[in-house]
Amino acid sequence: MKVEAPGDAPAVQADPDGDLLEGVPVLSPLAWPLSYRFPVHRIRPEFQPAEPPAEPTHLMVYRDRQDRVHFMELNAVARLLIAYLQDRPRASGRELLQAIAADIGHHEPARVVTTGAELLADLRDRGVILGTRYEP
Repeated sequence: MKVEAPGDAPAVQADPDGDLLEGVPVLSPLAWPLSYRFPVHRIRPEFQPAEPPAEPTHLMVYRDRQDRVHFMELNAVARLLIAYLQDRPRASGRELLQAIAADIGHHEPARVVTTGAELLADLRDRGVILGTRYEP
């Protein structure tokens, strides 16, 4: 099945109902992970921080299927998952999550996989992940 992205984005081959753990998740070309020193998504006239917080702000900016732009704040592990999706385009969701568990030294890797599976499903629901790599 060919999933057409809205607007000017290229079409991407993905199975929207594919198994996100056993299959290879496909990141939307309309999703951009961004990191800032300041919480730029919260800055307004009444909130003008003078000093950056201790941790950077990680955001996912994406366009959904209705062509609306959304912002999603990412924690460090979610940002790592997005980076792995970009850097390891042939790895299954399970492989990505197991690599994250190993890299952060988590004492319960199975828990990272379980929680990560929920995150992958949420990202698919939002349109950040289009599904899994289509294998005809």
